[in-house]
Amino acid sequence: MTHYKMSDSVPSMMVLSKNPQTSSIDEIKLYDNKNYYLNNKQEFQLRFFNPLTEVIGVQITINGKTTGSYLVLKPGEDVIIDRFLDDKRKMIFETYEYDAS
Repeated sequence: MTHYKMSDSVPSMMVLSKNPQTSSIDEIKLYDNKNYYLNNKQEFQLRFFNPLTEVIGVQITINGKTTGSYLVLKPGEDVIIDRFLDDKRKMIFETYEYDAS
């Protein structure tokens, strides 16, 4: 799978998830250039690409919580992760409800 970002000259990231209709792993659409929408209990993956000629470190922030570890990407490296760096749990989007009273 090739994405327009994967041919850019700057490092990029995309969110992937399994398509329930085809069982393939597809890119999740980005809305307003900043928001992804997932279903409750939907597993997702993160794909990173480093087109630079130098090694870079990626620190991931999800819902305002930043990981303590860095993902190191060598020049030209394309990596997909399906688990958190600091925790051996799959990445699953979860919604919740709370009682405001």
